[in-house]
Amino acid sequence: MKHYGSRAARDFKARTIHELVAETADLYPERRAITFKDSDGQFRSITYGQLRDLVDRVALALRDQGITKGDRIAICSSNGPDWVIADLAILKLGAI
Repeated sequence: MKHYGSRAARDFKARTIHELVAETADLYPERRAITFKDSDGQFRSITYGQLRDLVDRVALALRDQGITKGDRIAICSSNGPDWVIADLAILKLGAI
């Protein structure tokens, strides 16, 4: 197969978004992943290490509720860290 582009593009390994978050958490657990305003209007941050932990915990809770690969899930939340965490957990389980 012929490859075009840079060496980096040719050596690219396809990964899912939750795999990228986990890899980034391994490399940079203390770096900010999400910055948001809380209900008091204060800026808060979640690190990659915290994000990975939260996603894993939500994924386990969803799995315990019977959510499996291919299940369709709706997220009823505002745009914020809760939505990001839920979305990544759903994708980690292979749900839609």
